[in-house]
Amino acid sequence: MLIKRGEGDFTKVYRPCRISEVIGQDKIKTIIKNSLDKGKVNHSYLFFGDRGSGKTTFARIIALGLNCLETKNPSEPCCECDACVSILSNSSPDYLEINVSDKTGVNDVRELIKTFAYSNFSLKNKVVILDECHQMTAHAQNALLKPIEDYKENLYVIFCTTDTRKIIPTLRDRCKEFRFDKLRVTDIVLALENICQFEGLFYSKKVLDLIASTSTSIRDAIINLQTVAVAEKLNDFNWVKNFLGMVSDEEELKFNKLISAIIGKDWNKSVIEFRKLLKEYNVEEINSKLFELFSYRLLNSKSAKQAYLFYSIGACFNNTIYSPSEFAYSLYSAVNRR
Repeated sequence: MLIKRGEGDFTKVYRPCRISEVIGQDKIKTIIKNSLDKGKVNHSYLFFGDRGSGKTTFARIIALGLNCLETKNPSEPCCECDACVSILSNSSPDYLEINVSDKTGVNDVRELIKTFAYSNFSLKNKVVILDECHQMTAHAQNALLKPIEDYKENLYVIFCTTDTRKIIPTLRDRCKEFRFDKLRVTDIVLALENICQFEGLFYSKKVLDLIASTSTSIRDAIINLQTVAVAEKLNDFNWVKNFLGMVSDEEELKFNKLISAIIGKDWNKSVIEFRKLLKEYNVEEINSKLFELFSYRLLNSKSAKQAYLFYSIGACFNNTIYSPSEFAYSLYSAVNRR
């Protein structure tokens, strides 16, 4: 369960700092919890997976667990002692959370390696988190091999990436790897409900389901939740659909005649209905809304035959359209599909 710390940006005040607060990633939670509590933490990890899946959050929890001054269970740091606060505020020289997208070269890494040799200033253990590490050059990654292999007892390095293909094999061999899966929609909904309860917000479960299912990560879902909450629209399903750029129920009714004409392979009626929609929408909007509506039908199809029908039609609108003449080709392909 998420715990609230402070006021303001939901993504910050509800960011987990204990294993028990993390949503999803159950297998990784079990392993990291046992590693922390039994004092068997690896000195180098490679966390990889989709953006927003919890890689940096887990890395920060490891740093907290290795350095908390109060807790008896490192997987549950107090998050309030001087050591924890310095990590959470990223203010300790012994805790480095670096996005390497602008420090990709071998010289940047050599400067980083120099800090490995420094005595600790305020924390028991030095923890270095290298986010987006796939952007480092192969030479830069090679420079890290020896310091990682010949690690100091109180040095821990955690690599986080969305693309393991760009990580050299010799670096991967020196790290304990964990693959972070995309969170389930039910897990994200649980987190959103938790936040709403903390904030005293009245909400529609249908709206939270919509936010969770259309967001690319739990971070994006929480950002969208806060925006909708500020607008006081957590009970307005159609408003939220519109806010998220989706076709509203009212708009779907306007498109149903064109959709029926396309499915029925009626070219003349399709052109007539398209011209009607042009009075309210531009061709790019019509194209993208048709793609969304057929995609929705594909996901809710009742048979393989029906799924193929919606897939083949939707694929005709999966492109960028700038003019009515360009759209005409897409529409013709959809109506005269084979």
